[in-house]
Amino acid sequence: MKTPSNSIDDKGSRNFPSSLHILYLNHYLNRSESEQGTWGQKFVNELRSLGVRVTTIPEVSSNEHHTDLHSSSQAGTLQVLIQTHAPRWLQHLLIEPIAILRGIQNTYTGWRQVKSMTWLSPDVIYGRVLYCDWTPLLVGLTLKCPIILEVHSPHYLERSFRGWRKSRLLRMLERLQWRRAKFIRIVSKPMLRIMADEGVNPQRIRFIPYGVNLVPRRQVARRTSKQPLTIIFVGSFYSYHGVSSLLHAFARVRKQIPYARLELIGDGLTRRSDEQLSKNLDLEDAVTFYGWLPRETMLSHIHLADIAVAPFLALEPFYFDPVKLLDYMSTGVAIVASNLERIVEMLQEGRGGLLFPVGDTNALASSIIELASSPELCNRLGEAAQAILIEEGYSWERTAIRIKKLCEETTAT
Repeated sequence: MKTPSNSIDDKGSRNFPSSLHILYLNHYLNRSESEQGTWGQKFVNELRSLGVRVTTIPEVSSNEHHTDLHSSSQAGTLQVLIQTHAPRWLQHLLIEPIAILRGIQNTYTGWRQVKSMTWLSPDVIYGRVLYCDWTPLLVGLTLKCPIILEVHSPHYLERSFRGWRKSRLLRMLERLQWRRAKFIRIVSKPMLRIMADEGVNPQRIRFIPYGVNLVPRRQVARRTSKQPLTIIFVGSFYSYHGVSSLLHAFARVRKQIPYARLELIGDGLTRRSDEQLSKNLDLEDAVTFYGWLPRETMLSHIHLADIAVAPFLALEPFYFDPVKLLDYMSTGVAIVASNLERIVEMLQEGRGGLLFPVGDTNALASSIIELASSPELCNRLGEAAQAILIEEGYSWERTAIRIKKLCEETTAT
């Protein structure tokens, strides 16, 4: 199958003014503590700087300052408490209904807001798809307006990877929303294959990557034997994210580098068992579980780390471009990652990071030790990772230009 390309020309200068009016639906916009909320606001601001008129649901001012909060509320305080303290059987019983109810509430709230805005007459609806959130579909039917969907994952598959049973109803509703859209913007290339298998015409799908902000890279200097070595992991705690494999590998690293430290930023279903594994491996004094941190704080931790790890285990299908990998690349930290197909592609066959066989804890430990002994290699990989992002167009400006052109294509056909 043909790999999706950035068929939308994103070259050229900004165009002023623009008569285009976009209704942007994204319930993350009012979650200022989350990276999704931050990204949504950056996206809106970039579109507006292109002269596009953007109305958002929920309403957010273009000048609104988003203050980072501790993101224990990232998935909802109640959900985090359940994940942290409830036994596994209770998590399965409660978390899924909470997520479904939140999606239904988002749908109802968004639709009610649009119904109350009698003056609203957008050219196109651009909606980010959230779990069990059918706002773009209902609003599109209400306004009789073409829809572009921003799809990050197939939720009917994602829920099964997190330990819940597959849902035929959820799959049917998700496919319905996909098929009603004029175009679908995907942020990971493997999603093209999944959508094609579900009957979506590949000509209606566009791969437009995330926007990222590059930060000045910290030069790595040669360490003395007693200087701390900081290794970092950022992301959700689910079995396929490989935190347990990382802990086993880190135990081997500590035998050669006693001053190594491991920072784990994130949360999820396996956190309790991973914390227990850390105790069992006698790593408590060297491993810190932070939970979710505000985005800027999290990026600061990555920037100050020596090595960042993405130890994903095998997952079929591997449908996403890992956000953690893009965050690592944007800071220029040296990366060690599993050699899954999409990760290998993102890191250009090892140009932007060391790759190790999936699930091989010995190889993971060896890669970390290799980087620890070679600041030259760390600096070379970090520079290459940032160069890849520039070459592939991972910027907010280019993302907004591509989306603007896609919206114009939508209204012209």
